[in-house]
Amino acid sequence: MSVTIKSIDGRDLYVAESAGDVRAAVVEAVKARANLYGADLTGADLSRADLYGADLYGADLTGAYLSRANLPGANLSR
Repeated sequence: MSVTIKSIDGRDLYVAESAGDVRAAVVEAVKARANLYGADLTGADLSRADLYGADLYGADLTGAYLSRANLPGANLSR
């Protein structure tokens, strides 16, 4: 199963071929150093996700669940 991370304006930003959910897709994209500028992550369950150093500048994280996510060095600016 694959999961596509889309931008706020609907563009495909990253396709995670082996991810089963959004959390796994975002973690894979972060490890691959993918450009997630403006990602639409509204309502995403990112709990316990390793987002160390993630560049999520401009991402929409409205309603996203980030409990216990590893966020040091992550750019969550909007």
